[in-house]
Amino acid sequence: MRGPGPGPDYYHERQRGYGGPRGGPYGGPPGPRGGYGPPGPYGNRGGPFMGPPMGPPQPQLPPTIPVDREKTCPLLLRVFPKLGGHNRLEAYAKRGAEPPGEVAVYTWPDATLRELAELVREVRPDARRNNVRLSFAFVYPDRRGVSVMKQVGEVWSDARRGSTPDDDKSLQQLQFQTGDFLDVAILRQPATEHAVSLPSDQQKAEAAAAAAKVQLPADMVQTAKSFGIRSTALSKYISLQSLAFSGSLVQRFPWVRDRMIADDKFLFKVVIEVLIDSGCATVAEVRKRGDEFWAEFEFYLSDLLVGCVLDVVLVSLMAPRAVLGGKAAALGQSALQRWLAGIPSAALEASVKGVKQYSVGSRFACLGVKFLEYSLAGITCGFIGQGLANSLMLLKRKIHGESENDVAVPPLFKTALVWGLFMGVSSNLRYQAVFGLERAVDMTIAARVPAVAYATTVAIRFVNNVIGGENFIDMARWAGVQ
Repeated sequence: MRGPGPGPDYYHERQRGYGGPRGGPYGGPPGPRGGYGPPGPYGNRGGPFMGPPMGPPQPQLPPTIPVDREKTCPLLLRVFPKLGGHNRLEAYAKRGAEPPGEVAVYTWPDATLRELAELVREVRPDARRNNVRLSFAFVYPDRRGVSVMKQVGEVWSDARRGSTPDDDKSLQQLQFQTGDFLDVAILRQPATEHAVSLPSDQQKAEAAAAAAKVQLPADMVQTAKSFGIRSTALSKYISLQSLAFSGSLVQRFPWVRDRMIADDKFLFKVVIEVLIDSGCATVAEVRKRGDEFWAEFEFYLSDLLVGCVLDVVLVSLMAPRAVLGGKAAALGQSALQRWLAGIPSAALEASVKGVKQYSVGSRFACLGVKFLEYSLAGITCGFIGQGLANSLMLLKRKIHGESENDVAVPPLFKTALVWGLFMGVSSNLRYQAVFGLERAVDMTIAARVPAVAYATTVAIRFVNNVIGGENFIDMARWAGVQ
């Protein structure tokens, strides 16, 4: 229920400012253009349009007077969220014909912008992405009764992205008055700016970690000391500690930590990749071996273990890594190390403005680098896996004797080279495409419905696995190892 609008004395009260000797609302005499002139003890409300308040700047806001929320009746706050920017001021010109999408919120004067951001997230799915900022503005009439808009703060929608100076500002501090509208702009950060944030020095980083009862690893402390540590990376690391399983992983394995900070679905993608590959491999092995499946279980198990390791490697090599410091951690001394530091983890990885930006040339170079990385992983796993399978085959024949139904032992080195070629070409291109499709979904449909990102990841990776299996069979037959 929205409740009644302001009474007949509302605009008059705005003009005289609860008056007596103080003059304008909480401050000096009314200023021009509907501004309220010099600040009194509670600042001023500023001019009729978004921007800084008129009059001298305030060094700091007064402290919030706590409200006993159990004994105090909440006030009605009429909130008007809009994706992409603030509503036009003209949309508030006619009483009763305000912008669509209104949300009625009952809250208290000591509610902060952080609290209000959480309320907006509850009712607007498009505000739940971690690359969204919420800009708050009050809409109220000036002394002539004309609506004006004043921006009062901006915060990250997802608190894990880090805090801003506006998070703890309360409605009371910002001089909200009953009858004001709250206009909220839902702003998506461009993909190239997702990770931009001001770096914190070592002292501030350690203080933030200590406040959260988290110990920073040595490399993060060194990064903070040398370059400053980005507040988004720090806050994401701290938030990961609250999760039992992932918290343990990010503490022990920096390569997991950096990828989870950059992509909160990294572990989900690894698990899905392993489950899909293992499931498909199991079905294929059962169909292939038939009644001999349990008799040849050791071969299936060796293939399965090597495949799981390979899945983790594949997803990890293509996953973006977070930039922890105020500068990219590129800092190898050799020319080769500096060049490699400028290559993205995936050809379609987003640039990070001011930290790491990728050219068209570096994106094409990524294909070549991943060819080498994937080929090396394929040769290594192929050599180990096929070597283990061959050893088991020979051991079994030595124990039980040879028979005319025995298949030829596959050539070890040739099979490993086929795996390397398959990984460097087929897997490289397919996983580049998977990364691009997942990123496109994240930037479009999943921006409104986050659950879609998880569903599409499962679907895309399942199709990719089926295609990859067919590709390997064709390549193995072409090479003569099957």
